[in-house]
This record gives sequence, structure tokens and C-alpha cells, in this order.
Amino acid sequence: MAISMLFNSLSNDPNGYLPYPWQRILDIPTKLVYYHDYETGFVIYDFRPFVDFGGGVFLENDIGFSLTDDEVLEQINNNLQDFLSAPRLLLFVCACSGRNYYGVVEQPVVRCPLCKRITSLFP
Repeated sequence: MAISMLFNSLSNDPNGYLPYPWQRILDIPTKLVYYHDYETGFVIYDFRPFVDFGGGVFLENDIGFSLTDDEVLEQINNNLQDFLSAPRLLLFVCACSGRNYYGVVEQPVVRCPLCKRITSLFP
């Protein structure tokens, strides 16, 4: 599956090239990083606070930082064991706008990056 190839590449070799059919895209006006699948047109946004472009170049992602605030930290403390046992990279799905958006995150998400509401805890 193409998504698992993308996640393996981001986890195991963040400085390397992405596997075909994925392309990393930086939308400069919005400062959004996303991954585009050439074959299907599928898009996954990167909501991590720091996105590694390789060669020591990182993008500081404001959306990634907005996922953590005092309320979120309280939820993390209340469910610390769940957060500690979570995988390094997760696929998050936002459906608050009537359309599904997919994003890469480094921790279980408590606050939706789009509407800022508290979401259910997972993994």
C-alpha cells in the first residue's frame, strides 16, 4: 500500500527521497507541507511541528505547534500511558469541514488542526 511506503520512508529515512508515487510539496503562501500521490491524487498534509526536508533543512510548522496548548497538555497528562505507547508517526483524519483531510502527526491528536476543537483521544 502506498501510504505505508510513505510512512516507512518518513520514519526510517527522513533525509531520503520519498518512494514513488509520493512527492513532497511545500505551499509557500500557506506554509503547508503535504504529500501527493501521483497515481491516485491522494493528499496527506504534514502537521508535525518540524518537517525534515533533508540536508539539515527543517520547516517550522505553525499548525504542528498549534496542536499542543495547555488544554492539550492536560489531556496528555491524564492519558500519559496511551501517549507513551503510541507509534512515532500517526495518520490523523479531520472530518469537521464536511470533507476528509488526512495528516501526519507525531503524537495522538487532541485538538483538530483545522477547527481547533477537542477531538476524541486515540490511539
